Amino acid sequence: MKRHEETINALRDYISVARKDGKTRLPPERSLCKLLKIPRGTLRQAYSVLESEGKIWRHVGRGTFLGSRPPATDSQLTILSQCTNPEEVMEVRIMIEPRIAGLTARRASSDDLVAMHEALTKSEAAMNFETFEYWDSALHQAIAKAARNTLLMAVFDSINMIRWKTEWGNLKAMT
Repeated sequence: MKRHEETINALRDYISVARKDGKTRLPPERSLCKLLKIPRGTLRQAYSVLESEGKIWRHVGRGTFLGSRPPATDSQLTILSQCTNPEEVMEVRIMIEPRIAGLTARRASSDDLVAMHEALTKSEAAMNFETFEYWDSALHQAIAKAARNTLLMAVFDSINMIRWKTEWGNLKAMT
């Protein structure tokens, strides 16, 4: 466990210096392992921690980048929303939201629980549909954020954006 924490701290230091130098990408895993004198498995475990904290993001075949994963562009989501429908959106939500809730149950902080409780209370007290929708969305967002998984959060955000761009979003806007 000590080696794991040392690796995470060494990577945090490396990232801090890389940012100051204006870098946006980390070196390939093999190079970084040689530099930090650690095995690849240890580096990958540390990457998982730092990725869940939003310090880095990885793209298979392209590398590891500093900061949070950028969201999909609006044009990409618009194209995707034109190829899907509300039923497919719900199928995907039903697949991932229980997983998000499971991670949240293990990882949520007391601040996360306060945010979730506030959103739930305000959604239940809503006097109109728009207010309910706002606080219901805030509740789902707080649950997803508390899962502490950058990639899962990006997928969750993309699904919500597509949801509002499909027929379903249009139907909700008319009610």
